[in-house]
Amino acid sequence: MSLHYWSWLSRFEVVQAGALKKILSAYTADPKLEDELPIIELPSQEDIEQKNRFTVYLNYLTAICGHLLKDGYHNTEQLKTISETSGFKSIKGRSDVDLEQVARLLRNSWFTELQIRIAGKNADFVSYANHWVAVQAYYSNYLAIRGLFAAMGNGVTREHAKNLKAIGELIKVRPTLFPDPWCIACVGNPDKNIQYINIPHSAQMNPKAVSALTSGDRVDFYNSFALFLKTTRTKQIEQLCIKWKTDNRKARVSPSAKQSIVDALPPTTIFNCLFRLRIRSNYEDADSFLLSVESATEAKAFHRALRVITWQSLFILEMLIARHIGKKNFENIVNSFLAHDKKHNYSKNLIQRRWAEIKGFW
Repeated sequence: MSLHYWSWLSRFEVVQAGALKKILSAYTADPKLEDELPIIELPSQEDIEQKNRFTVYLNYLTAICGHLLKDGYHNTEQLKTISETSGFKSIKGRSDVDLEQVARLLRNSWFTELQIRIAGKNADFVSYANHWVAVQAYYSNYLAIRGLFAAMGNGVTREHAKNLKAIGELIKVRPTLFPDPWCIACVGNPDKNIQYINIPHSAQMNPKAVSALTSGDRVDFYNSFALFLKTTRTKQIEQLCIKWKTDNRKARVSPSAKQSIVDALPPTTIFNCLFRLRIRSNYEDADSFLLSVESATEAKAFHRALRVITWQSLFILEMLIARHIGKKNFENIVNSFLAHDKKHNYSKNLIQRRWAEIKGFW
């Protein structure tokens, strides 16, 4: 009997691997017993690390997904409340907005979301789609963010860092335009003075008490999300320090230089978390996502979580875009997109459903 290491990991804690190896070694030392033992393929250290990396992201994402879907939550009530605030009502459209640019960015975002949704309909394909779904989820959000800035009349850049900085600053300055958890961000130095902004007063914050390896449905959401933000910010600072050393031809970063890097870093938001996931999946660690094919249940949960997060993110960004360019202009963009989806109507539960709700908000 041969047990693959993924199924093996589901039965034993990683720390038990060494103990099990010792037990098997003792038994196989006796030739009489060797033939009676099952053949167990123990995972290598790299196998365990890959599995853990995938599990960490799975837990972060399923915690967010569970928070969003609790009690049938679909952002509708929160967004309706936001649309009634003075901050939202104060948004005035501009006459010089390039509507075709807005439309082009939104169409690209929506087509990307469609690809995520279509892949999710094929249970046998979902596991293999996970390598790319993190990239698609990020780009669907990124393109909608660019669409928002185009609708606001701001200069639209293709640079990821500038768009992420701009949306982080917007969330910091105008948090009432974004529902929980999009309004939540972290600032400061994760090693010294990390701060979480817009966390509900009722939340009992203690991120250190949360393990990223604990299932997303067994942890406090706000502490899990805070840990996701904190570790993402830590990685942002690490990358900026590497760049600083290269640019300045230094072997190490001085404390004052690091502090300057931290001070200049904009708030870290859920969009930075998605960017981190995209980099990990696309460039740094594709194997961890590809190898999730061995666990169909986890693969489906990972894919579903990113579908839900993307759906909810676009709901928020689309409402803001519609406010900036006007409902009539936004509806024209939606209708032009839906004209390309008449045959299959995949958009029925995506932009079509979101727009049906948004246009009734004001």
